[in-house]
Amino acid sequence: MLILDGGLGTALEDAGCNLTGDKLWATGLLIRNPEMLVHAHSAFYSAGANIVTSSSYQFDFENFEELGINKEQATRYLRKSTELVRIAAGESSHGRYVAASLGT
Repeated sequence: MLILDGGLGTALEDAGCNLTGDKLWATGLLIRNPEMLVHAHSAFYSAGANIVTSSSYQFDFENFEELGINKEQATRYLRKSTELVRIAAGESSHGRYVAASLGT
């Protein structure tokens, strides 16, 4: 049996993040506070999750473009979202998996 992570937004809000009104939701933290994402992802693994989902649920090229971030830069942020989960998985990532999330 594999266990998935829980609600990332709730975990971030519980940790003090205010995501209200942010068009990018947790994806915006890739730019502003990536360490907070690593902290939240680590907490899911510590709680027993085998699979943790990246913070890219609201990833949308148009939303990034509105912030002055071009497609190439946005693609780097998408990759970064999974890299942060890998960091949270730690050195011994046996039994820990990363899932990318895409939205529109």
